[in-house]
Amino acid sequence: MELDLLSLESVGKFASTWNARQGPLHVLINNAGIFSIGEPQAFSKDGFEEHMQVNHLAPALLTLLLLPSLIRGSPSRVLNVNSNMHHLGFVDSNDLNVTSGKRKYNSVIGYSGSKLAQIMFSSVLQRKLPSEAGLNVMCVSPGVVMTNVVPEVHYLRQRTLTFQSIAVF
Repeated sequence: MELDLLSLESVGKFASTWNARQGPLHVLINNAGIFSIGEPQAFSKDGFEEHMQVNHLAPALLTLLLLPSLIRGSPSRVLNVNSNMHHLGFVDSNDLNVTSGKRKYNSVIGYSGSKLAQIMFSSVLQRKLPSEAGLNVMCVSPGVVMTNVVPEVHYLRQRTLTFQSIAVF
């Protein structure tokens, strides 16, 4: 099954195909994401800023569309892999694309805002789900991890900064 988070149509098709199986889904891990460091602002074909779509909107849509399968798999979990950079984020529901001119866009603004939006969505979804649904929604941050996402950060600095946090809503 194919899933392209830069296409909300692809998300809908994926969820529809999965749900048509009528089987349970016990765990959904939303781990895919982008951080286009230093890149100019880019938009998906759906018209959304790419960080916001890939890191928040598409996983949120996928989660909502897969709720029937997740509830069938009860007790089940939705695990949203997040980032401690959400602390730098700001979400303006009237300016998700950061195009109004109120804030100047850069990749950190796009990324951190998308991660904060993901936490906000997770919190609201957990509160709105009835306990009978048997579904828990969580956000986790793996801390600073050794990847080539930020090659400029020296290995020892990454090791020094490593920490983990978890937020359960």
